[in-house]
Amino acid sequence: MKYMLASPEKLRRDLLQALGTASAPRKRFLVDLDRYQLARNPILRRWRSSGGRALPIIAFRESVVSCLAPQQRNAWFESSGTSGNVVSRHYFQSPDVYRSSVVAGWKWQMQERGMKLQPSTFVGIMPSFCENPHSSLSCMVDVLMKEFGNGHGFWAMKKNRWDWNGLRSRIQRSMKHPLVLFGTAFGWVHFLDWCDGRRLRFHLPPGTLVLETGGYKGRSRELKRDELHRSLSCLLGLRRQQIISEYSMCELSSQAYSFPGRKGRTIFRFPPWCRHHIAGTGTVSAANGGTAGVLEIHDPANLDSCAWIRTGDMAVGRGNGFELAGRVPSAGLKGCSLAFEDS
Repeated sequence: MKYMLASPEKLRRDLLQALGTASAPRKRFLVDLDRYQLARNPILRRWRSSGGRALPIIAFRESVVSCLAPQQRNAWFESSGTSGNVVSRHYFQSPDVYRSSVVAGWKWQMQERGMKLQPSTFVGIMPSFCENPHSSLSCMVDVLMKEFGNGHGFWAMKKNRWDWNGLRSRIQRSMKHPLVLFGTAFGWVHFLDWCDGRRLRFHLPPGTLVLETGGYKGRSRELKRDELHRSLSCLLGLRRQQIISEYSMCELSSQAYSFPGRKGRTIFRFPPWCRHHIAGTGTVSAANGGTAGVLEIHDPANLDSCAWIRTGDMAVGRGNGFELAGRVPSAGLKGCSLAFEDS
């Protein structure tokens, strides 16, 4: 009996149901999604035929990874990259699934922390989504600002220039209400340096959260995550538990958030509809416990592209989460790119 592919409309409905209940998708949905993407995505099909499973994220830079016809690619996110580099692109027919995943993931991580959802002042230490419409991070903060904000949101970069005076004023005017401040690591370092030069300190209200999304890319001096969080705690008058990290990328549609682990470890966890796997490398046949391997993520919200993604990060499995352990050696990434030549 010939297998009938599930329609993208049905897959979208089933996925939104899982997101709405913050639950793992049904096994049948996962099978249907895999078959649909294999049938519609020639890059994924080529990779699987070569014996691969999770598609390396370098494919998004080397090729068009999409289940959509060209005329259906109505929206896309791009990697930030560095000057002169070719960026990755992740295409969507509509950003609605991405937005639903962002909202559901935020509700989930707040519930996991035992924190109450309440209208807050959201701050993006980055360009606004209007100025940077192909940034998944700016889109994420824009979605949260509109869904959970109190109408006093603020973007700290305008026309490619930092507005630190404006940020200071917004923080000082919001001292009676909780804030949620999102920033890349390099953005936070610039703000720390600006405040240190003026001997500024703040005491932010209870319920405030500070999120650091990683990523320096040569745009500031670099601090280790623990040192950065300690400095932010001192500057903003917050407990360390109020400063968390977010892990995602333009090639994903869902986000992982950090939670405290044993022995002071930072453990990342994805919401229930995602799975992660620590794959062996060329020198390690298997990876579990304290052994680092390549982080692979299954994100069904990548409905229009590819759910199984092999990242460029090394990680160690820690219970139902993972601890980041550096980047995959560049030689491994270059080897993956050979599979996408002339595609």
